[in-house]
Amino acid sequence: MECIHCHSKKVRKNGHIRNNKQNYHCANCGRQFVENGQNWFVDAKERLQVDKLLLERISLRGICRVMNISLSWLLGYIKEVYDALPDDLNVIEALPEQEAYLDDRFEEEIYRIIAQKKTLFACQIM
Repeated sequence: MECIHCHSKKVRKNGHIRNNKQNYHCANCGRQFVENGQNWFVDAKERLQVDKLLLERISLRGICRVMNISLSWLLGYIKEVYDALPDDLNVIEALPEQEAYLDDRFEEEIYRIIAQKKTLFACQIM
């Protein structure tokens, strides 16, 4: 018998679960598991796929159906990802000086209008 999580051989019996299957405890990683039990773990490859589906704004229940995972696992995973984010999300809270900001925007708009006029003039010559 070896641990299904860390593959250690230091495993001992640890009672029975509610349907009378033998429960085991790993001395190395401390995890409990049932021999020949269902694998409820989502591997890194599937988590990456879940991340992509979340970015696509697919409904949570749709993601659960596609990935064959439970809604409770998905909600826990989203909470785990959210908790790992930094508090400020690298946002610069200081606003730029208003006059300098407007000057930059005006210059950008002037260059855009000049480029449009050049394009329009070039089309008229042809």
